[in-house]
Amino acid sequence: MGKRGKRVLCILGLIAVGIAVCVAAFLGYYEGNERKAVQIAKGYLEQKYEQEMIYQGVRHAWIDPELYHVTFTSVETDVTFQVSIWPPVLRQTSTEVEDGIWDNYLWNFFCKEMEGVLQPEAASIWNGLDHLLIVHSQIKNKDVALIAEINEHTPAREMEYAYNYDLFVTPGRMISRGLEREEAQNILKLFQMLRDKDYHPSRILVWYQTNNVNSTDSDRLKESVTFESWETIDTVEQVLEIMREQLTIEDGTDAAQAA
Repeated sequence: MGKRGKRVLCILGLIAVGIAVCVAAFLGYYEGNERKAVQIAKGYLEQKYEQEMIYQGVRHAWIDPELYHVTFTSVETDVTFQVSIWPPVLRQTSTEVEDGIWDNYLWNFFCKEMEGVLQPEAASIWNGLDHLLIVHSQIKNKDVALIAEINEHTPAREMEYAYNYDLFVTPGRMISRGLEREEAQNILKLFQMLRDKDYHPSRILVWYQTNNVNSTDSDRLKESVTFESWETIDTVEQVLEIMREQLTIEDGTDAAQAA
């Protein structure tokens, strides 16, 4: 090998060493931040909640590599949640911080409690239910004192006055032209139940398996019908109108052939 070849190999070697050093420094930086994020999150939870929280894992956010989400599960309520830590907090030495760190424990607790309340009610309407999901959207009541009083012992009905949420219902049925009126009646019963019991989800989404004449069992489609102003709906015809606008509803013959 000539002098020029040796020189090239030497340069390539130096470049490889430089890259390795940079990668090691990069990984060391983020590993150090992860450890610090976990430490801060544990201290934050110890100050905020008087219960045992089990650490599950940590990751940085895709939108910002310096924003960390630390996952925990409450021993008392079995609710899994995240503590989010923004970059400025990582540069502080104290865990006694309010800005730049927050958790969604009570939000997730509220969703779980509401699911437990509404699941049997909805299942009785459809005589069984594939799935019911509550998704928190935002804080509804800006009363800081009211929000501060909420804890994991607060009944779901009382927490509802603080949070906006969406209700997702999956009856586990295929919708077709021959079944749409029956389903509209069930949906209206759901609305009436919520009104009678004084529950107020922001939106209600009902998911159905729809039929495509060219589909197979493995690729049947699921579509949702969304009711934004459900509290103003009082008739089956109103429900049917919205369903027909949003769902792909084939006739009963096509549905039977695809099934």
